[in-house]
Amino acid sequence: RAIHYVVGNALVTDNVKMAQRLAYGPDRHSKVIALDGTAVRSSRRSKAEESACETSCSSDSRRCNVRRGSHLPELRWPDGWPLLMTVHVWTALARLAPRPGAAEVVAMAPLADLADEAAAWVVERAEAFVPGGWEAWTAPDPAGPVAVWLRRPASSAPGSAGRPRLDV
Repeated sequence: RAIHYVVGNALVTDNVKMAQRLAYGPDRHSKVIALDGTAVRSSRRSKAEESACETSCSSDSRRCNVRRGSHLPELRWPDGWPLLMTVHVWTALARLAPRPGAAEVVAMAPLADLADEAAAWVVERAEAFVPGGWEAWTAPDPAGPVAVWLRRPASSAPGSAGRPRLDV
């Protein structure tokens, strides 16, 4: 009675140990949930997915299309800040870099002081990864939250966020 039932694409098991065995074992189920609510996900493809990929993809001319798409790195906001809403910073930089003068809300903060800290933080990160004179400001809303805006000045040359550069 290790497996209770299947919900959508997840298996439900008695305990976490059994969930880990099913997720990381030879069968490699992609999502297994224990009765206490612990979810275990396997990032590897199952044997069925691998064989489907091998049969649908030509091994000598093309790669399988399973893992393609945008895989931009992520800049995480500091965990200690209780921000109400944030955007993915790297994605925002990729959108704003080629369009000088365009602005975007990158965070919503409950307090003005926190919003000012977030504005300074996001400008530092933007300058470090995509140089070009970034500026941020806050705009309080009478209803409560404070918006943090980010933009490149209109006088800046269009740029590209591309991939992060690593100075080693």
